Amino acid sequence: SADPEQLQLWLECFSQREAVLRHRKLVEKARDRKAFDSMSLMQRHVVQWFQGLRDAIEIRQKEFLANQDQRRASKRYGPFICSLHPEKMAVIVSQEAITQALLYSGKNGHGPDGVPLVKMALSIGGAVETEVVSQRRIKERFYNSVKNSASSLDVESETTNDPVANHEEESTMLEPKDHKDDDTGFVMDRWAFSASHLKLFWDDMARMGMNKSKRSIQYAMRRAKQAMNNDEMWTDDDLTHLGAALLSILLDHAMIHNNGKEEPAFRIEKRWSHTGNRSKSTSYVTIHDRLHKIFLEDEYMSWAANTTRHLPMIVPPTRWTGPKEGGYRWLEVSLMRTHGSNVQREALLQADLSTVCDGLNILGKTAWKINKEILDVGEYCWENNIPIGDIPSRDDLELPPEPTRPSFDLDRTSDTEDPDIKSQMTAAIQAYKDAIHKRQRIHQKNMDLRSLRCSAMLKLNQAKKFKDFEKIYFPYNLDFRGRAYPVPPHLSNVGSDLCRGMLTFADAKPLGKRGLYWLKVHLANFAGKDKMSFDDRAAYIDENLHHVRESVANPFSEDPWWMNALDDPFQGLATCHEIVRAIDSGDPEAYMCSLPVHMDGSCNGLQHYAALGKDTVGGKAVNLLESDGPQDVYVGVMHEVIRRVAEEAASD
Repeated sequence: SADPEQLQLWLECFSQREAVLRHRKLVEKARDRKAFDSMSLMQRHVVQWFQGLRDAIEIRQKEFLANQDQRRASKRYGPFICSLHPEKMAVIVSQEAITQALLYSGKNGHGPDGVPLVKMALSIGGAVETEVVSQRRIKERFYNSVKNSASSLDVESETTNDPVANHEEESTMLEPKDHKDDDTGFVMDRWAFSASHLKLFWDDMARMGMNKSKRSIQYAMRRAKQAMNNDEMWTDDDLTHLGAALLSILLDHAMIHNNGKEEPAFRIEKRWSHTGNRSKSTSYVTIHDRLHKIFLEDEYMSWAANTTRHLPMIVPPTRWTGPKEGGYRWLEVSLMRTHGSNVQREALLQADLSTVCDGLNILGKTAWKINKEILDVGEYCWENNIPIGDIPSRDDLELPPEPTRPSFDLDRTSDTEDPDIKSQMTAAIQAYKDAIHKRQRIHQKNMDLRSLRCSAMLKLNQAKKFKDFEKIYFPYNLDFRGRAYPVPPHLSNVGSDLCRGMLTFADAKPLGKRGLYWLKVHLANFAGKDKMSFDDRAAYIDENLHHVRESVANPFSEDPWWMNALDDPFQGLATCHEIVRAIDSGDPEAYMCSLPVHMDGSCNGLQHYAALGKDTVGGKAVNLLESDGPQDVYVGVMHEVIRRVAEEAASD
C-alpha cells in the first residue's frame, strides 16, 4: 500500500541506482568461484566489463579535472563526462549500447547490420543527461525537505572553500549523508544525487599537492558542476561528443571469448553508399553475433528493463503549462520533439499553447490498465515459440552458405564468341547474383527478427511490471509536425497490436443498447471485413460466434480462429473475450466493458475540404453521408479515370 507518488518517484529517478546496486552484487558474487560458475553467460559478461569500464571512466574524469586529457575533443565532453559517478556512468553506457544494438540493428529492413555511430552516441549521451536531470530533481526534493524539516535530516552545507560549488550556490548546496528517507523507504547514497565524487577527487589532489595546477583544476570542476546544475538542455553536439567518448571506452573494454579467443564485443565499421556520382561513408556500431545470441537467450531486456526511463505512469501526468513544464513528475520532457530545431523552440516560447496543453492534458489523464488475459497469452506465445502478430519466431532463418564465385572473369563474358559458352556463362553469372541477393535478403530478415524479438520482450516485460496497478497513465507530447503521441516508446495505447491488446481503459462503462453491436463490428474489422456495411459485419460475427467462443475457451487449439482469421490477433482475442462475457452475462446492455473500440476517419483532409465546401459528391466519397456500405475515394477516382479514358478512346 505504498504511496503512488513515492512509487512514481522511484520509477522515474531511482531505477538507475538499482541497476548500479545489481552490478555491485554481481561483482561481489563473482569473487566466489562457485558463485561465478553458477552465473549465466550474460551475467558473467556484465561482471567482466563493469569494473574495467568503471575504472576507465574514472581515469578519464580525473584526466579532465587535472587538465591532463590531451584528446582533441576533451574540452567539449569533459564537463559532461564528470557529471555522474563513474559506477553509474559505466552502467548507463553498457546498458544503453547493448539495448540500442539489440533493438535497432538493421531494424525493419532499413539500413545494414548495425546502428549508425551518431545515433548510438546521441542515445548514450541522452541517457546520461536524463540521469543527471533526475539527480538534480532528487537533490531539489531533498533540499526542500531539509528546509521544511531541518531537524529530520543530518545535513552539512558545502563551505566556501569547496571548489566544486559555484559561488551563487554556496548558500543553498545542502547534501544529505547516507540516509533512509522515512517517506520513500529508499536508501540514498550521497553521490546518488550530488557532486560529492568531484569533492573526493579534490581532496585526493589536495593531499598529493596541486602546486600550480590548482587554478585549472578549480576551473574544470566549475565547468563540470555547471553541466550538472544547468537547467538548459544539453545540445546535440554536447550529447554526441559525450556519447562518442563513452563509446570509445566501451569498445576498448567490452570483450567476448569466442572459440578460445578474446574478441571485441562491439565494432565500428565504415560503409560507403553511392547516390549518382556522389559517395558517402557512414560508420556503424555492430554487436558480436555470439553476444547478441547470449543476451537474447538470457532475456537481457528483462534484466535491464529498469533502464528504460520513459515508462507509463502510475499517477496522472503533471499538467502541461509550457514548453518544458509538464508530463512526468521528475523526468524532463519537452512539449514538442523538435529534434534540435531552434526555430521550433523559439516558436513554442512565443506561442499561446493553452489550447494545445489542454488537449495533451485530457489525453494524459485517461486511465488505462493491463489486460492480464492477453498478457498471459502473449507470454505463452513467446515462451513456446509461437510466432504470431508482433511476437516473432525465436529461431533465425537458415542462412545459405556463401555462394561460390564463377571461376571466369565476370566482366569479360562479352568477349566470348561461342553462343553456347556465352549462354552458360551468363546463366552462371545470373545464378551467382541471385544467390548473393537471396543470402542478403535472408540475412536482413534475421536482423529484423532480432530487433523484433527485443521489442517483444520489452513490451511483455513492461506489461508485467504494471499488471497489478489498477490505473496507469501515458503522458503525451507532440512530434515535430504537431501530432500528439504518448511519450513511452515501447508500451502505449497507440503502439502495435500486442500493445493495444494488452491495454484496456481502467474505468468500465455499461455497453448500452448498441455496445455489443459495435463490439461485433470492431471484431469483424480485425477479420478484414471493413469493406462491408456495419450490419453485415455484425452478422459475420454472429455466423462465426462458435469460433469466437472457441478462441476464448481454448486459444491454443489445433486450428485457432483468432490466430488465422484476424489481422490483429491480440486485439481480436481481447474483443472475443468481451463479446463472450457480454453475451453470457444475460444482460449485455448492463455489462461493464472497458475495451477500446476503434473509430477512424477516411481521408481526413478530403473530409475537411468536403465539409467546408458542402460538397455532397466528395462528402459521400469520404463517408460523410450515409450509404449502404463504406465508400473508398481511391476506388471512386480509379473508376472516374477509367470512364474518362474509355470516353476519349471512343471519341478517337
